[in-house]
Amino acid sequence: MQIEYKKCTKLFSGCGVASLLGVLSYEAYRTYAALSSLVDTRVLDIDRKRPDYIYIKHHIYRQSLRERALDAENQHRLLNIVVQPFEKWWKALKHSVAWRLLRIAQQGDQAERLKAIHQLAQIDHLKG
Repeated sequence: MQIEYKKCTKLFSGCGVASLLGVLSYEAYRTYAALSSLVDTRVLDIDRKRPDYIYIKHHIYRQSLRERALDAENQHRLLNIVVQPFEKWWKALKHSVAWRLLRIAQQGDQAERLKAIHQLAQIDHLKG
């Protein structure tokens, strides 16, 4: 009777350990599934999913470049029509001021010469 008791206890303890391992593995699987549904794993695969090359038909690409160039040229023309007269006037004005100051620095009296020289030294926007 004692031998049968030991066999039964070993059998039940083996079944208990197997059941415990089954329950633990099932809970681990459920925990893993819950965590993987919370965390987006596609973020890590972003580099691998990008294509290395984008194949574009050459004639479509050239046509779009021509259209962009024409649009930029048209905008540039409109800008030149508006800005160019003002730009010419501004250049003429600042150069005429510089020439007047130079004339004063060469021909004026001592105080006017010093003032004109100081003003000419401060001018740094005469390029262009």
